[in-house]
Amino acid sequence: MKITVILCYAMFLGACLSFLGGCASGKSSASRVEVTPFSCVLAPDTNGSVCVDVVFRVPSQYLSRRSRLIIVPQLLLDGKLSEELTPLVVDAPIYAKKMYRRKVVQNYQDPYDAYTGKVEGVSGGLELPYRETLTIPLGVHTGCVQAIVTEDGCGGCTGLDTVEVASVRNLASLIQDTFELVRMEPTFHEGKVEVLLQFLINRHEIRSDLGNNRSQLKKLAGSLRPILADTLTRVGDFRIYGMASADGSRAFNTTLARKRAESLREWLLKELDIHPELYTRMVVDSRPEGWLPVYQAMVDDGHPDSLFVGQILRRYPGSDDDVQEQYIRRLSCWKDICSRYLQKDRKIECAYTYTSYESVLATDGMWIPFPIKQMEANNQAILCLRRGQFEKAVDLLKDFVHYTPATMNTLAVGHFRKGDVKSAEKLLRKVKLPEAFRNLGVLMALQGKWYEAYRFLKGSGSLNEAVVALILSYNEEAEAIMAELSDQSPLAEYVRALVTSRLGDDVAFEVHLKNACQLDELRLRAAGEPDFEKYREDKIFREIVK
Repeated sequence: MKITVILCYAMFLGACLSFLGGCASGKSSASRVEVTPFSCVLAPDTNGSVCVDVVFRVPSQYLSRRSRLIIVPQLLLDGKLSEELTPLVVDAPIYAKKMYRRKVVQNYQDPYDAYTGKVEGVSGGLELPYRETLTIPLGVHTGCVQAIVTEDGCGGCTGLDTVEVASVRNLASLIQDTFELVRMEPTFHEGKVEVLLQFLINRHEIRSDLGNNRSQLKKLAGSLRPILADTLTRVGDFRIYGMASADGSRAFNTTLARKRAESLREWLLKELDIHPELYTRMVVDSRPEGWLPVYQAMVDDGHPDSLFVGQILRRYPGSDDDVQEQYIRRLSCWKDICSRYLQKDRKIECAYTYTSYESVLATDGMWIPFPIKQMEANNQAILCLRRGQFEKAVDLLKDFVHYTPATMNTLAVGHFRKGDVKSAEKLLRKVKLPEAFRNLGVLMALQGKWYEAYRFLKGSGSLNEAVVALILSYNEEAEAIMAELSDQSPLAEYVRALVTSRLGDDVAFEVHLKNACQLDELRLRAAGEPDFEKYREDKIFREIVK
């Protein structure tokens, strides 16, 4: 009983001495140094620079009048100490006087002299602003800043606190510096001209004195001459189809139709002065019409026997039209069909493709007629950029007086790849192309100009747009972008994991994170990602990122 009383008395006496002496060891959680803003998240720019701007709040009665407070912020990356930042030191009044006498009498060199501030009173608590800029090393995506708080004044003990200051969220490192390049190509066209020509029975020679042949041939020449005579136009495919009649042997009519197409080719060669090279590439062929046009004409005319013709065509679908003709000839209306619905004119069709070099409006408002040289230089510069030949790409494009939008966009990318960001931005702001707008958005993002980046990227539906939206905390917008994006790469899945984490969709988060962590780089990053803090102790999360 006596031993118990003695122990209780000793513990009470020790507590009193500790209070009277002002020692700081054993601080309760209610009287610890705090930092505001609470749960601060630091977002480095694309150069890794980030600013720690906080206020340390020292509670009342934390310091005695004989104490020195030392706060040493530290940067931890991957759980390891990377560097100690500038310390924050405050001397209470009595401690400051003692330190002054020590410097004078003992010539003492205080290691904290450059960082020390004095306060008049400490009993009511302190608010100590702290601002420091630091750089996150290249390749590091997550980390944290904590502060070691040391209170040393009595000479016999040291109080020690650890304060979580901020976490590092480096979403800027998810921005992809991919730029869109625009190849310049001649404009592609497709054309078709049909004419109805009369021929002598079973003959293929073209005669302008039959029927409406003269006006039909004039129409054909008027359509083709501008294309064939243009030296800046390149004709690709050119096919001439003769249409086979439904009446008579299919084999005979097909051969006859082909010969009539051949006759038209000869006529074009003579009348339009076609280049021999194009003449050799012209393809002639025949195309059977069958009995369907006859049936359709009878239906349009309201002929009562069209019902029987339709039944025959349905009964023998896809067969040789000679079989269909065999039954149609037996109809009582056959003579009527011959006189009213078998066409006297035979259709011939010219189908072709061509490319043309058209004038282009330059970025300075001038029209560039047929920019063939600039087109070739632009496309060659794109190849150089893809091969890493940045100097050569710029050299190919630097001497034009007036620039097409596509060329200026390519030149801007070349300047960026050379490291001249200022020139790249200046050029991109002059280009009115969707690709240039998106490129400017990427450029702004790479410089950490997030609001401007989002303005140019908005609507692009790109992964970069979603990342910038997350940086700006536009979480719902980022969710909508990723829902429409077909990209299923690990990086895209990581961005989806960030989105679902912020929106609280735990099930989807686990799925996307698992897909993302197939890439080791992202798996290591996920372990320290501030957005995933709430999952840190979950078994499934630990299994995914281990």
